[in-house]
Amino acid sequence: MRYKKAFAAGALAALVGVTSPLWWPTQAQGTNMTGFKRYAPEDFFSGQQLTLAQAIHDGDLARVQQLAPRTDLNAPGAKNTTLLSYAVQEIVPVKNDASNPRYQIISVLLKNGADPKAPVGANGGSVADVALRADTPNLLRVLLNSGLDPNWLYNGDTPMIFAVSENRLLPQLRLLIEHKANVNARDSLGKTALFEATMIQQWDVVDYLLAHGADPKIASQLGISYGWVLQNELKNHTTADSPARTRIEEIRRKIVSAGAPWPPLDPKAQRAAMRARGEKVVTPAGQTD
Repeated sequence: MRYKKAFAAGALAALVGVTSPLWWPTQAQGTNMTGFKRYAPEDFFSGQQLTLAQAIHDGDLARVQQLAPRTDLNAPGAKNTTLLSYAVQEIVPVKNDASNPRYQIISVLLKNGADPKAPVGANGGSVADVALRADTPNLLRVLLNSGLDPNWLYNGDTPMIFAVSENRLLPQLRLLIEHKANVNARDSLGKTALFEATMIQQWDVVDYLLAHGADPKIASQLGISYGWVLQNELKNHTTADSPARTRIEEIRRKIVSAGAPWPPLDPKAQRAAMRARGEKVVTPAGQTD
């Protein structure tokens, strides 16, 4: 499963206001705050949670530190809103200031057990989803520094490094790798983030992954090697002097130098070679080996 398809179809929609009134950093791109509205804590919480939510709303770090250890941080309030997701709403106006106390409030909540992977809203997105796709890496940095696994599997089968395979998300990719994310982590069909970045033509990400240990010799369970994916991109860019083709040729030279066979085996031959090595192979529907 390709991460962005799943994300676009569900999690992002829930988090940016289709079913929830909360604003998120993914909405407030750059300095655009048009339509930003802070929602009162009583719109979502009651009892002890409301007391803590009010401290979050007020930006009262000391009060949050006092209340968080004795509050249920993960029980959702109205509209499936958690205290952590409410705190993320509150960073929107200051999202580019990594030293702002509102980020410290998020750290306190995480330290006391708030789950950034917990589903929020009607469609089940999470704070971790938002952090990966935001236009600032600051929220993701707080989550990782507070213990979020950099190899967390989104939706159970896709490593979250797939979510940051766009050039604009290089800051998040750098953070994941700095926190020891596995650059060769595979999805359910055996592809890696290198495949993903190549298929969506994000060449800065491809270069960064290769420079940080991505293996270009890998093939998916369908017998599709990384070289085969790159070769298809070359076929799609036939103009000899086009910037994209020049970039792809540079990448081709890099992977050949790293030991990737060129020309690559076609998928059927690749599957046969994988079977001979005892590797797991999946024959595509409608095909025979």
